[in-house]
Amino acid sequence: MAGAYDSGDRAVVDRHMGWLAQARTGVLVTSWWGRGGYEDQRVPLLLDAAAAHGLEVAWHTEPYAGRTARSVVDDIGYLIQRYGGHTAFHRDAAHGRVLGGPLRGRRPPPLRPPGGRAGRTGREGTSAPAGGGRGRVCGTPGSSA
Repeated sequence: MAGAYDSGDRAVVDRHMGWLAQARTGVLVTSWWGRGGYEDQRVPLLLDAAAAHGLEVAWHTEPYAGRTARSVVDDIGYLIQRYGGHTAFHRDAAHGRVLGGPLRGRRPPPLRPPGGRAGRTGREGTSAPAGGGRGRVCGTPGSSA
């Protein structure tokens, strides 16, 4: 057992990034609860640790109090403006949208196996639950958020 998780402890975050890299994750998804919140304050540490292990970070905007369609659009702009210049900021090469850019030579495996069913089935070759929860870093090997 690794013990209590402190997402503000550089050594702990670095160890978790090492495990994600060993699992060939490529891109991890982090919960984000809005500007200036606990998770937002940890983003620089998260991005630096991810970059040190060749990983990228994508965002899951949580349903924080007062969230609206307009605030989500503004939040995306904020995330791009504030963190988009970091080498670990994930850019979706497959869709070429606002965050367009290469995944630095990595091509994650497909989440849907030939003849298989995607989803949280736990069967080999399908996507598995990535975990989650406030303040936790989570990723699924080969995921591209």
